[in-house]
This record gives sequence, C-alpha cells and structure tokens, in this order.
Amino acid sequence: INYSYYIEAEYESGANIWSSIASINSHPVPLIVPDHCPQISTAIEFANPYETILVKPGAYKEQLVIDKEIKLIGEAGPLKTKIFHNRENDWYPIIKLNNCGQFTEISGFTITSYVREWGDSAPQCVNFQKSESKLYNCVLKITREPELYYRNNTFRGNMELVSVNNSHVQIRNCLM
Repeated sequence: INYSYYIEAEYESGANIWSSIASINSHPVPLIVPDHCPQISTAIEFANPYETILVKPGAYKEQLVIDKEIKLIGEAGPLKTKIFHNRENDWYPIIKLNNCGQFTEISGFTITSYVREWGDSAPQCVNFQKSESKLYNCVLKITREPELYYRNNTFRGNMELVSVNNSHVQIRNCLM
C-alpha cells in the first residue's frame, strides 16, 4: 500500500500548489505538473526523495536544480514536453544535477538552450556535478533567438550541451 499525504494551498495569484507533507513508502503517488504543482521547479522543491514527478505535455520556461533522488519524466515524450531556458540567469544550465544518486533520472524531454546575442555562448542544457544519474530519451538542442536568424546559419562561442563533472552518468537514446 502506498500512502502519500498532500496539502493544497493557493497562491495570491490563484494558482494551486500541492505540497507533499509526508510520504510513507519508497513508491509514493507521483507529483504531476501542472496538476499538483504549477512549475517543474516547484514540484522538485516539494518532492520527497525517491518520488517520481510526471510532467504533462507543454512548454516550460525554467532553470532546474535537482539535488535529491527523484525521477523527472515527460509524460508524453520529448516531442510534446519541452523545457526552455527561463533567461533569469543566462549562464546557468537549464538542468543542474548536484550530488544525485543512481535513482535520479530525467527522461522524455526536449531541452533547449539558446544564444541570446551574436557570438555569445549558450548555457548548457544539462550539467551533472558529483552525480550518478540517468538521462534517457531526450532531445538536447541549442537554438538562436529569432532576431539572430537573419545573420547566417553558424554559431560562435561555447556550445556545450552536456557537462559531466566528477560524475558517473548514463545517457541513452538521446538526440543531440
């Protein structure tokens, strides 16, 4: 039997958020974005270790930090579930995994970085720091902002899609 307890709160803006206050069992009910939490980052914040976060189809502009053992799954796969850089911190990776263990998995997303100005470097799509994590069934790409398309079809600068530092990472079935 799986038991998870959630409390529902409402922001002043009217957006609902479900926060997990207790979880008994190593396989609790998954958090669902945007049904239980409006953003992926909010779901990560409130997820207990070893929980699964299912993300429904859509485009999410966020920068994510994962520092606990969770599974982050794009419910409909990478063609319909997309994470874009939110532009709050131009040089920070879109997804940073820090000190994550073998349970941690990201699967089923298109993760898109961008070049803001001509000649700039693009933020990394995924950065692994001291992690033993998995990246499965994802599309990682760098694109330019629309106003830069007229220049030509080449990029300049640092174009690192994935960075792996002091980590043991499994990357499978990903298109880069």
